Amino acid sequence: MIFTRVEMTPAWASEILTNNRNNRSVRPGMVKQIAADIKGGRWQLTHQAICIAVDGTLLDGQHRLLAIVESDCTVPVHLATNCPPECFTAIDTGHSRTAGDILKMEGVQNYVNIAAIIRIVHCYRTIPELVWVGEGARLSKQHILDYYRGDAATWDEVAYLALACHREGNVLVSAVGAFLYLYFRNGDHHQPKEYLKLYCTGAMLPLHHPILTFRNWQTANWRVASVKKAQTQLACHIKAYKAYRSGISIKTFRAPVVPPMPNL
Repeated sequence: MIFTRVEMTPAWASEILTNNRNNRSVRPGMVKQIAADIKGGRWQLTHQAICIAVDGTLLDGQHRLLAIVESDCTVPVHLATNCPPECFTAIDTGHSRTAGDILKMEGVQNYVNIAAIIRIVHCYRTIPELVWVGEGARLSKQHILDYYRGDAATWDEVAYLALACHREGNVLVSAVGAFLYLYFRNGDHHQPKEYLKLYCTGAMLPLHHPILTFRNWQTANWRVASVKKAQTQLACHIKAYKAYRSGISIKTFRAPVVPPMPNL
């Protein structure tokens, strides 16, 4: 095997892909994710090489090469050539790192929760008009790491508060954390914290108070699958919080129909 560091162009990537046989099925979402990272300047040169057999067959790297073609950008890669075909059986047999694992390596405490919160915030900001599943809702590990590094103190705070709220009742950490982060970034800190305190206890709230009405509705409908989805929970918290902030009473709570997501 011969290892070299090269500048992989879209044209060269296309040429290599003409000899792509017997590889795993292409995952379009992964290709789009990598291409977005390349365009966004988040491409990372790693030890993992594009692997080509002695007969020119591509053994490993199809998603990276497809992303280079899609991005129409040239990036540095390690290239392994003259590889024995039998090494194909040993490629990608390990357990891949999750986004949470990447944050853990960064020294983040609530790494799993923060990774989930970041995804929800990203979806709210970028695809509020869509259901948050599939390709549009995916976010690369490097993108999540960049999000965290850009505002670490706030991510840590909202994750801590959301986890405390989760222990009190039927809430998703990702939805509550995203709710807090979105308002914190708008400069609103005090009222969302007070809202969560009241939501967690439900104590001393008068009849038709929006938080109590929402809380009772959620408890009664918790077995319904849609109520447990982060997108729905975030929309419900935004609705209840806006009513609480405006002093509006709610006799009967109805979950917002999503998408689209409600505005802050």
